[in-house]
Amino acid sequence: MDELDYGGRIVSFEDNEFYYNRIKEYGLDPKGSVNLVPLETGFEDNCTGARYLHSYEGLEEVDYVIIDGPDIGKLKVNTTYNLLDMWRKFDRFIPYFIDGRHGTKQFYNHHETYFL
Repeated sequence: MDELDYGGRIVSFEDNEFYYNRIKEYGLDPKGSVNLVPLETGFEDNCTGARYLHSYEGLEEVDYVIIDGPDIGKLKVNTTYNLLDMWRKFDRFIPYFIDGRHGTKQFYNHHETYFL
């Protein structure tokens, strides 16, 4: 993004301390955009999921969300609720990409119909 002079920024949330430390160790976070945050699991909208616990301050104008977590196999959950939280909190649809997690894709395909 810097080389293209895009003017945007990346904010990332990681719940796994091992991967967070690896990111830092290998210098993959030069601007300090990766945040180590706790994760909670629970049941919402007929789905067992997880939520990264973080502030949404500064995320009001986000253009795009990429979902690459949490570890749904390890946690025995189907999705993450954070994008749904953002849709509700900011009262708007935010485009997204999901990295192949079937349960997460189903969850958001169902919920985006409320905004389209």
